[in-house]
Amino acid sequence: MSVEITAAAWKILKVGQLGAIDRIVYIALCDYANKTTRLCWPSTSTLAKQCWISRRSVFNALRSLEEEGLITTKKRHNQSSIYKIRGAPRA
Repeated sequence: MSVEITAAAWKILKVGQLGAIDRIVYIALCDYANKTTRLCWPSTSTLAKQCWISRRSVFNALRSLEEEGLITTKKRHNQSSIYKIRGAPRA
């Protein structure tokens, strides 16, 4: 868990036009992220359980976060994707 990244995420999320589900998924990803590399790889099932939402909602949120430039996603075969926490949303 990265307290520093999660704390910064709360500040970033005050600015963007993201919905509530997008925001909670972003906070969850930040919570999993390594504070040095800013990488994490929770499964969509794990994110869905942690955020109390459906896997479909997780997929939609991940797409929104990527479109906003808050994360990048590296898909892997038969493994969870790797997510990199970026920075501020696009203006």
